[in-house]
Amino acid sequence: MNTQIKTHANIVIRISDIKLHFSNVRRKINPATLADFKESFQKLGLLQPLVVAADPTGGYTLIAGFTRYRGLTELGQLDVNVTVIEGDANALLESHIAENTNRDNLSFVSSIEAIRRLSHTVDGDLVEVGKRLGFGKKALADRLALTKCTSSVLAALDDHTIKVEHAVILSTFDESIQNKTLEKVITEKWSVDLLRERAGKARVSFTLAKFDLDGCKGCPHNADATTQTELFGEKIIKGVCSNTKCFSSKQKAWLDLERTKQAERVGDLIDVTMVDAKDFNALIIADVGEQQYQACQSCKHNVSFIDNRLTSKSLGAVRQQMCNNTTCHTEKVGLQQPVSVANIEKEGLQQPVAVTNTTSAKNQKIEQPISATLSNKQQEIADSVVACYVRDNFPVDTKSMLAVAYLTISKLCKNYPTGLALRNINGKSDQEVVVILSDMLSTFFKGADNNLNMQGDSPRSVLHELLFHVGNPTADIVKAWQPSVLHHYPVRHVMQLCKESGFQDSYDRTHGDHAFSTLKNGTKSELLKTIKEYKFDWTNYAPDAYWSHFTSKYPTLNTQH
Repeated sequence: MNTQIKTHANIVIRISDIKLHFSNVRRKINPATLADFKESFQKLGLLQPLVVAADPTGGYTLIAGFTRYRGLTELGQLDVNVTVIEGDANALLESHIAENTNRDNLSFVSSIEAIRRLSHTVDGDLVEVGKRLGFGKKALADRLALTKCTSSVLAALDDHTIKVEHAVILSTFDESIQNKTLEKVITEKWSVDLLRERAGKARVSFTLAKFDLDGCKGCPHNADATTQTELFGEKIIKGVCSNTKCFSSKQKAWLDLERTKQAERVGDLIDVTMVDAKDFNALIIADVGEQQYQACQSCKHNVSFIDNRLTSKSLGAVRQQMCNNTTCHTEKVGLQQPVSVANIEKEGLQQPVAVTNTTSAKNQKIEQPISATLSNKQQEIADSVVACYVRDNFPVDTKSMLAVAYLTISKLCKNYPTGLALRNINGKSDQEVVVILSDMLSTFFKGADNNLNMQGDSPRSVLHELLFHVGNPTADIVKAWQPSVLHHYPVRHVMQLCKESGFQDSYDRTHGDHAFSTLKNGTKSELLKTIKEYKFDWTNYAPDAYWSHFTSKYPTLNTQH
């Protein structure tokens, strides 16, 4: 669903009013980059404003420019120049993540965090995440594999202590083995090949298996761990599988079926490896209140996790009632806290106060607004339902047609007012509405003089489209060409066009043979002046190249002119 986003540039705000709710995707800031910015700012000032969005709870949320924000904060700046963006919070977050993720200097680990955060806004649809961030199938798969790494492994990768290949191999093990093996990789400086060799000797306990083990009976990879080589110096319990690839494949097949079954019951599921704890809060009745809790049951921000770690004891376990809108959750929890009448008056709060089972001011609460948000799919369904209803019940009369014309022209002219646009024509006569439409279109079409865009709803594109619905396009294209445009052409082209149009023959008949050819020896301005002053009928002429330009764009045109 496309979101209209407006920007307001060159606005000065207090740095202290900026919040970091979106938790900028960069894990770390390059010290050299930060130092360069500080030096540049002290010499030249802020060359590129921060990008922020108004926060519903007050102040602003940082969308882009985290390094600049950090540098200005460290320099003790009090005010900053910003561009304020208006639009849907999720859409803003998505554009912010995409912009940062596609930068060359964003670390591999930071891009993993970006994937995690964006997945929350698209209901855990990882294929959609890849499309929005521009990752190919393999690039996304590589990063998704690393989401299973522990924070210690990711930190080592971010510090370049280990390579990406190390992390990918470690990601296949549980947290305990990842962290213990990481220590060996670092202290003993294991190469990727050595780690791969050790990992190839890995064993996994059948006690972790969720799939039916009947097919494993008699398998040569079904072994007694006590007779096998120890992995990384750790003893593994009796009853293990030495074919970890096969084991993982069966675990995944089981998980896919379990995910489908659970999704039918609780809705879309987010992989636990995609979860950052700071982005979620448990939904508890006592925290948000009974009414809000009930409303939360149908809200898109009420999500469920599924444990997708193939070697986890809790593989397939689902955790429900988790809110991924920390701002809303904090607001609702805050409104449940007891407040005194004195504080309400002091803070100037306007919310009504609901008194509980006592008259004590300490037990008074601010009555909270109940809210819930549809999921992306549910939003599409709701939009479709309303649109189809209006379509099927739309009155076919002059006033209604003019209302539609006003709405569409308002959008076309980028003049769509805040609120219901139809208020601007309420009570006006049909003729008055027509005059308003005419003025709007006139202003819009003036953009064809300097707007070179020929795509979509640009002035030139719309006017070209109208060509085929008003008048005769073949004749109109010819009439549109005027000799006044010759000043855009070099002299040799002007001479050729005059010959092509018959102007040369006419001029020679009047001034003598070869008279026109002598004009090429003068200046271009003299040549154009002569052409302008000579009486010649250009009405039915248009240059061949000019005509070919339009027949190639619009093949339905009559090629005879």
